[in-house]
Amino acid sequence: MSGVSESAKVNRRSPAAKAKKPVKKVAPPKAAPTVRSHSSIFYAECDKGKLVQEVLVRWWYAISWPGQACQESPGPHYDSMKAFPGVFICVGGDEVGKILDKRDKSTCPNFTNMCKKSAKELKELAVKAIENQKIALEEAGEKGCPDDENLDDVLKWVKGLQEGALDREATKCIKEYNLKL
Repeated sequence: MSGVSESAKVNRRSPAAKAKKPVKKVAPPKAAPTVRSHSSIFYAECDKGKLVQEVLVRWWYAISWPGQACQESPGPHYDSMKAFPGVFICVGGDEVGKILDKRDKSTCPNFTNMCKKSAKELKELAVKAIENQKIALEEAGEKGCPDDENLDDVLKWVKGLQEGALDREATKCIKEYNLKL
C-alpha cells in the first residue's frame, strides 16, 4: 500500500486530465518603419536614379579620377598611399599619421555629384562605361558570357532613355519625396 487513501487517489487528476489553460496569442511584432535613404528612393523611384546607379557601378571605365595634379607629393614627410592616388600619409615630423587627401571632391564620382549631372551627360557616361567594360570583357576572353549579354541589355536600355523625360521625372521625384541631393 502506498499510504495514500483511495479517495485521495480519485480526487487527484492525472496530468492529461488537467484543464488546459488557454494559450495567449502573441501578436507578431510590428515591423520597424523602414528608413529609406535619399539615394535608395532616387534609385527606386525614377529612371535617372537608375541611370546614376548604372554609371556608379562602372564609373572607372568612363571617368579618369582623380586627376594628375592632386598626385604631386605635398612634401618630404609624406608618402603616397598607392591604392588611393592623391591621398598621402605623413611619416615624419609633428604630424606623423596625418592623412592628407588632395583629391577634388567636386569631381568625385559619387551619388551627389552624379545626380547634379544632366541626363544627357549621364547617358554619355553610361554608354562610354558600358562599351569600355565590354571591351575589357572581350580582352579577358569573356565575350558572349552572361555578363557581356547583360551589358548588351543595359546598353540598349540606356540608349532608349529620353533625356528630357528623365530630367522631368527626376525633378518630380525630388519634390515629391523632399530629397536633398
